[in-house]
Parts: sequence; structure tokens; C-alpha cells
Amino acid sequence: MNVWKLVAEMPSTNVRISATILLSLMTGVRVVWLGWVPSIEWLGFLVVMSGLDAGTYLGKRATNMDYVAAKQNGTTAEMKAVSPQGGQ
Repeated sequence: MNVWKLVAEMPSTNVRISATILLSLMTGVRVVWLGWVPSIEWLGFLVVMSGLDAGTYLGKRATNMDYVAAKQNGTTAEMKAVSPQGGQ
């Protein structure tokens, strides 16, 4: 198995969102079942990671919607203008 190919083709945004959700759920499990009180730094870390994930997700969807709209309705020049790779 080629690990570098797997990493290169992995949808990194989805992996990061999944990791943040897992960390949040495991924190909740520790709080509920073990009575653990998380530090402010840990909660801040979870909030920052969640905010970054939400911002990245929304940013990718907004740019993808522009590209799809140009692809359906426009010319090649318009698609190149909105494509993240410059139409390549």
C-alpha cells in the first residue's frame, strides 16, 4: 500500500472535520461519564478548530458553486476566471 498516494488523494477537509467531531464527542464522554472538567485552553482549542472547519467548509462550497455555475452557463474563459487552478 502506497501511503504517500493515500495522503495525497485524501480529502483533508473531511478528515479534519471528522477529527474535530471525534475530539468533541470524546470530550463530552469524559465530562459526562468521568466527571472531568476540561480546561479553558482545551475548550478554546475545540472552538477554534470547529470555527476553522466551518470556515473552510463554507469557503470551499462557495467557490465550488461559482465554478459549477460558470461551467453550466458560461464560456471557457468564465470557467478559467473562477477556477482555483486557473482552468487547468
